[in-house]
Amino acid sequence: MNSAIGGPVLLTDAMIDAIAGALELCVDRSDGGLSIVAATIQATHMHLLIPYGGRDIHHTVRWIGDQTTKAVRRHTDHRGPLWCKGKWCSYVFEESHWRNAMRYIQTHHPAAGPFSFVTPM
Repeated sequence: MNSAIGGPVLLTDAMIDAIAGALELCVDRSDGGLSIVAATIQATHMHLLIPYGGRDIHHTVRWIGDQTTKAVRRHTDHRGPLWCKGKWCSYVFEESHWRNAMRYIQTHHPAAGPFSFVTPM
């Protein structure tokens, strides 16, 4: 993450908690349209593994970014930008790629971040 002003944003534990809560709310508010099967939120970035649910992924990512930013501002003193411009979305069409992505998220977090989960398949 690199904010437009002030350089990189490093997420605090309070910010990570706010983001995790916002992700849960996004899933609940989507009425079944959004599922997150694996996630890790670290001080510098996050990974989400989201199965296709019929909605435009770019719109979904924008919505998640908006909701997580609002949550961080609501629950912490952070007022500047949270996420950098742009995002990296990758489409997964093969089961082996999906499992590798889940494994990556599961093993990516231990040294770097306090929040992570993987839903068993």
